Amino acid sequence: MKISANLRLRNLFLGLFFLLSVIAESQPTLSFRLTNPRIIRVSGTDRLEFQVEVKASASGTYFNALQATLNTTSGAFITGTPTGNFTPIRTGLSANATKYSTLVGTVNASGRIGISLSTDHLYDPGSEVLSDYFDLMPTTWTALFIAQVKISNSALVAGLNWNTGLMNINEFYQDPSSSGLLSYKNPNSYDPDVMQNLYMGRIYSAAWGWSQVGNTSNAQWVSWPVAVATSVYDTSANSATITETGSLASALRIHSGSRLTINPTKDLSCSGATEINEPRGLVIAADATGLGQFIDNGSITYNNGGSVRTRCYFSQMKWHYLCIPVASTTVAPFHNLYVKYYLEAAHNWKYISSPAMDSVLNTAMTGYALWSHSTNPPMGNYTVNLTGSLNTGSQSVPVTRTLNGADYDGYNLVGNPYCSALDLSSGSITWNDVEQKAWFWDPTAGNYKIYNVAGGGDHTAYCPPQQGFFVHHSTTNSTATSLAVTNSARVINSEPYLKDNMILDDYLVLNATSNSNAKSDEALVYFRSAATLGYDEVYDADKMWGDNDAPQFYSIIPDHSLTLNALPWTGKEQSVPMGFSSGVSGNFNIVSDNIQSFSPGIQIVLEDLQEHRLQNLNQNNTYAFTYLAGADRARFLIHFSNLYYGVDPKNSEEQQLYSCRDAVYVKRVNDSPAEGTLTLFNSLGQEVFVARLENVPLNKFTPGIPAGYYIAILQSDHLVITRKIALTN
Repeated sequence: MKISANLRLRNLFLGLFFLLSVIAESQPTLSFRLTNPRIIRVSGTDRLEFQVEVKASASGTYFNALQATLNTTSGAFITGTPTGNFTPIRTGLSANATKYSTLVGTVNASGRIGISLSTDHLYDPGSEVLSDYFDLMPTTWTALFIAQVKISNSALVAGLNWNTGLMNINEFYQDPSSSGLLSYKNPNSYDPDVMQNLYMGRIYSAAWGWSQVGNTSNAQWVSWPVAVATSVYDTSANSATITETGSLASALRIHSGSRLTINPTKDLSCSGATEINEPRGLVIAADATGLGQFIDNGSITYNNGGSVRTRCYFSQMKWHYLCIPVASTTVAPFHNLYVKYYLEAAHNWKYISSPAMDSVLNTAMTGYALWSHSTNPPMGNYTVNLTGSLNTGSQSVPVTRTLNGADYDGYNLVGNPYCSALDLSSGSITWNDVEQKAWFWDPTAGNYKIYNVAGGGDHTAYCPPQQGFFVHHSTTNSTATSLAVTNSARVINSEPYLKDNMILDDYLVLNATSNSNAKSDEALVYFRSAATLGYDEVYDADKMWGDNDAPQFYSIIPDHSLTLNALPWTGKEQSVPMGFSSGVSGNFNIVSDNIQSFSPGIQIVLEDLQEHRLQNLNQNNTYAFTYLAGADRARFLIHFSNLYYGVDPKNSEEQQLYSCRDAVYVKRVNDSPAEGTLTLFNSLGQEVFVARLENVPLNKFTPGIPAGYYIAILQSDHLVITRKIALTN
């Protein structure tokens, strides 16, 4: 039977199509990716260096000619063909220049990068061995070549992305049966994580570490005090780290597969946008030495499940105050810790007891108290890891003052919601009807430290990152108010956690310390012309009571026990009642400091009312005493005297006469002997008390007469002093 010509032609085309299909199916596909970016200075010019890698989907092909073509951001690189604008470097598959003699690269006028590798050899399958002239294309990622491109504007992103249209038709391997070439299967495969969004100011890669523009010598370097756009490109098993203080970036991008850790006590401030493209891509670390700190500019973008992990270290068997620095977290990270918060309306603490592990804590600026037990459960020193999006921008927390029974409370446990220090003196904090002061718990001292915006206190203006602290609602009303902070109040501060707030004039620091456990408390007394004898919200700070086994030391005014007590200075003499207590008996020391802040001629004397002892703190600043738990708290008086009051020092009175509470004091001003007689007269002119002076620096008399006003006359052979005094019970 004859077959028609049309039928034969049709069968021929079908056979050819089948053959081409088989050939196409047998063709391997190439995959390309970019790796190992860094910035390096060569011949006085900053260059972006990166590596092109390739692999085949199947083995058995000997490559002949390969090409990589990349688009870039306009203006990012120096364009044109002069020598040095673009330098291809042989490595990996291009290393054998004998087999592959041609390696060329260009950056055209539009900024497109082209790199090609090829051989000049014409293969003869009849007389030559394929492997003598060509290399096998590997099936694992292998370097093809390295590119170095001159940077024109390091403020731009690189914009490197594959020009797939050109590359898909220009990748060839040698036909083993002829001198011709075969194409790798079209299209190729391209790693989508190209360096399109790579910042070119500073780069971290696992292969090279940190590199940065701006070096003055031909080498790789990094300079953290210079703010440049920063990319953390790839970090493999180890995280990129910030190991310096004062680190700056003008923008920060943490790429997918990368992680950046800010080491404890180190810091990074980013003045531009921050972008995090990896879960726990930014880690803000902490240990016993301190916390890392981070400041963003208010714009943080999280992609691909990106998040931040913050850490806070807690030593065991002590209460620590924490404010959560992420927008929300479950309670799971606090499992096996004791956690409580302060309930102002009830005037007491409330424990978070046995919550579900997926319960959410998301109230901004709320403070919590945490305790890690050494044995029950055995947590020991503990680091809390919180994961989420960082608090940034304006934050606020309600502050209340509630009547419960007969008393108002007004104390609210709040905190610093940021991963940087908070400057409480900043005008970017809105206090509203909140007293402008903060009480910080010091677990070592077992007591609270105070910061006062108006001055005074034993804590700096800087609230550490993630730190909880107490504030107090104004006593002028009981309307609920709020405390609000903004990004502008954030600072990087690496000062010690606690230290004296500031050096003030006429400012006495008194520190009481237990000899048995080293716990301590400070009472602060200072003088201001605008202060009153009563409670001043601006200048004074109430005492917050500490641990039972810690000393509690404070000054006393009507209805208040004060840690910080501002008084108006009379100019001559003044006595301040001081209270002391502790839940345990023992030996204690009171040490005075900052006496040099007073003018010459101001004498400060501590009086122990229980032991009937006087000590001149100008001459000896340490007073040792024994305390029995439960004893009278009104234990001490601090006497301030101006030896040169009102007259030239050369002609000052030899004795000073004044009263405090139920006692009358006569102070010797100079080296003249104390002598004479003290007589008290009531309002009827009746003599009610008389006593001779002893030759000591300070005479104290307790007349034991009713409270009221009296005329006191001190008389000696050459001196008469008359004063109107007031005695109280």
